[in-house]
Amino acid sequence: TPMKKNNKKPKPIKEVTQEWWSDLPMSDRYKFAHEKVWQETADWKKEFITGSGNDERHEKEFLKEVILFAESDQIKWN
Repeated sequence: TPMKKNNKKPKPIKEVTQEWWSDLPMSDRYKFAHEKVWQETADWKKEFITGSGNDERHEKEFLKEVILFAESDQIKWN
């Protein structure tokens, strides 16, 4: 099936609705999910993710959270 063209302007995270989320192309969902999960990540964990730490576990956990959020049919707010 062809990808939907997204003509919608980005919304601040707090203004996202279920209808808007359902219509987003996956690429935009991933961008949005990355931003949301990053904002909610503790500063100490961000240091590991950006490379100043030497433990891949935190990066993998972060990526897993992004994927789960982006692939979800329902918006899941913490």
